[in-house]
Amino acid sequence: MKRLCLVIAFLFVAATPGYAAVISVQPSPLNVSVGQSFSINVDISNVSDLSNFSFDVGFDPTIVSLVSAAEGGFLQSGGTTSFGSSPYYKSGSSGLTAYAIFIDDVLTTGGPGVSGAGTLATINFNALAIGNTPITISNESLIDPGLDTIPASIQNGNISVQPVNVPEPPSTLYTALSFILAILLAKGMKRVRFG
Repeated sequence: MKRLCLVIAFLFVAATPGYAAVISVQPSPLNVSVGQSFSINVDISNVSDLSNFSFDVGFDPTIVSLVSAAEGGFLQSGGTTSFGSSPYYKSGSSGLTAYAIFIDDVLTTGGPGVSGAGTLATINFNALAIGNTPITISNESLIDPGLDTIPASIQNGNISVQPVNVPEPPSTLYTALSFILAILLAKGMKRVRFG
């Protein structure tokens, strides 16, 4: 009976897909202010023998606007690469608006892939309006040099856009000015001279 339980447990573990590799949006959550430019990284960890990747990054275009995307250093550490990015657009009242971006990168030097952890891509945005937008990774594909798929789990991100904080003038300044004004008025001075 004990052997049968061990065999069943082994078959269960063997049938469960292993997701050692993790693709994540960093930093997340991220708080920014309206009008602020900011960047997020799409990172990978626990990957073995990566030679090619692609994925879509989605966002709410009413909250943030896409500026650009750049290759991260992870795949480049294995040799020469070919990086590409292409926004997806939708038509709206103000023209075409990007709502997602396709990212792909290929290690072109041949040989073994790259293993470990690092940044796959950096995406730059501008914060447009107050609100929250998920940053979602979808249609991900990780490929090794033998053209086999590398399974991965996804950790999406979130951006919270806050109103611009306008600092209040120091209250001690108001208190001092009010005190001086009260003294001058109490003395009945009609002209106040500064300088």
